[in-house]
Amino acid sequence: MLLEILDKIYWVSCLLTLYFYAKSSQFSKRIIQLLITSTIVAIISYFLAKNELKNDLIFNLNNYLELYLMYRIYELLIHDVSKKIMIILLFLVVIFGIYDSIFIEPIDTYQGIFSFFKSICVLGLCLISFYTVYKEEKVIYLEKDAVFWLNSGILIYYLSTLFIQLFTNYLIASFPEYVYDFTLYLQFSLAFVFLTMLYGALRIDYLKNQQP
Repeated sequence: MLLEILDKIYWVSCLLTLYFYAKSSQFSKRIIQLLITSTIVAIISYFLAKNELKNDLIFNLNNYLELYLMYRIYELLIHDVSKKIMIILLFLVVIFGIYDSIFIEPIDTYQGIFSFFKSICVLGLCLISFYTVYKEEKVIYLEKDAVFWLNSGILIYYLSTLFIQLFTNYLIASFPEYVYDFTLYLQFSLAFVFLTMLYGALRIDYLKNQQP
């Protein structure tokens, strides 16, 4: 029951960001695109699970879509040699994902190994972005910088769920009566923290763009 309520709160809050879409900067628009896509995937997954249908394929395909949307955000923030490193990193993770689907974890089962490396890749983009901010020395107050809020949210969420994603299949198979609900509640809690940080980034960027 609680998970269903949390689901609906998450859906509504993400969809509300569409109200700001037209007046948003390119940076904010791409964050909103990530939020809306995640919401659509969550809704589809919810109804599949409610009808006792497997939703692993949806989550696995969303991993690739999420990587692409993260790239779209970070290509605005990362420049020069760091951008080439970002593209190589993304390419390697996608190639591994294809290998994983063919030889290790079928795409219609939960791909914990690929999810783990996807998270490593996103964290890598985040750290490259932090380094870019440090190197350019344009930001004086970090708490007033939208990119800082975005990166902080990514660090908290992806670091916290890193090993959960890797060992989810094993834990659910070994302790199904305890672990499934525990991992879901934990991921939802972290997702709400991430969502709050993204809203912080959107609000700061929105206010910045409203200034004359």
